[in-house]
Amino acid sequence: MIDPVIEFFAGEHAHVDFFATSAEDSFLITVQGMDYSDANWSYALHGPDGSMIYGDATGHHMMAMDHTCLVDVTATRSDGRLTLVLQRDLADEDCWIGAWRLMVAYRTRQLDAMLMPLIGELMVPVAGWPTRGSRYARATRRGARQPALRNIRFAPANRLDTVPIGTNRNDNQAETAVITIYARTRLRIELRPDRDVVKTGEGLTFRLETTALAGSSATGQSLARMISPAIDVRKPFRELAAKPPRAILLRGGKGRLDAGLALAYLEERNPEIGAVRDVELVVVAHDEGAPHVHADQSDIPGGYYLGVFISGAYCPDHSATDPAQADHEHAAAGEHDHGSPGGPGPGSDLIPPGCDADCPLEQFTRILNASAAVID
Repeated sequence: MIDPVIEFFAGEHAHVDFFATSAEDSFLITVQGMDYSDANWSYALHGPDGSMIYGDATGHHMMAMDHTCLVDVTATRSDGRLTLVLQRDLADEDCWIGAWRLMVAYRTRQLDAMLMPLIGELMVPVAGWPTRGSRYARATRRGARQPALRNIRFAPANRLDTVPIGTNRNDNQAETAVITIYARTRLRIELRPDRDVVKTGEGLTFRLETTALAGSSATGQSLARMISPAIDVRKPFRELAAKPPRAILLRGGKGRLDAGLALAYLEERNPEIGAVRDVELVVVAHDEGAPHVHADQSDIPGGYYLGVFISGAYCPDHSATDPAQADHEHAAAGEHDHGSPGGPGPGSDLIPPGCDADCPLEQFTRILNASAAVID
């Protein structure tokens, strides 16, 4: 459902929101602090009714879990990593359906510096990150030689290319966290390329395939962002491989190159080696077909990484094949309070197939990613 990389300065915390519908039975949530230090990271998870489902963050106080909220939670912590498995089991709708909030904090004594990443940052696929600064040489740099990405001045490549508003912590140590949220759901939405490998210049197409094993859904807002190579690195790589320095050889590899170290070596001498092309694309649909994304600019060999954000409405009471009739049955009034008061809803103008304006709609969001290779 979502897998962003977020950079924190010491003392900052961030909220990552996601939505649960009645189609979801369970979630797998992982957060990995990339310094692998448990002492530096704090985490908390709050349900749609405001109850704290999991928490180890000092100073983060909200309503404790209600005894009627029977969400099953399994949690493990080790080396800066949090793993949570949530299962609905017998939890009622108020405890499950609606907006969930995951809080991640880095080296905080009190939660007084809130980082607010925008949707464009959350859409960057892990394989396409980072979109600025050194890409390969990061692995060989330490301390002052590796500046924080948020301290790098840049001209936005598109309207999704943003950084969070500052919290006056930019002089502190910076570290990243990788967040992944997966769901077991009857509302399956997958992003797939038409072909995994294409020739340069042929263009790429990615399709959103929706399978509602129960209920009906409609998609509203959609955004797409593609990260791809800016230059062809094969020629400088071949030249380096012809006369490799010992520093980039695999230990015990009998003269074989470490590809990562070789690219870092090249990037140290030419920062353009790691440059990426960052493009906003449009999600389109033709003749009631599946939504899809066209990427026509595929002239440079390499990996092409697409991130797509979608939001929409889900109706658990009807399927897409049901006729939209004014007299079809709905759940009794008062049984569908899906989300916190004042929270965002799916919108009254978004009606899934087979439904009408009286259906109990539940909001869903997804941040999906897919990749394809371009070759000569």
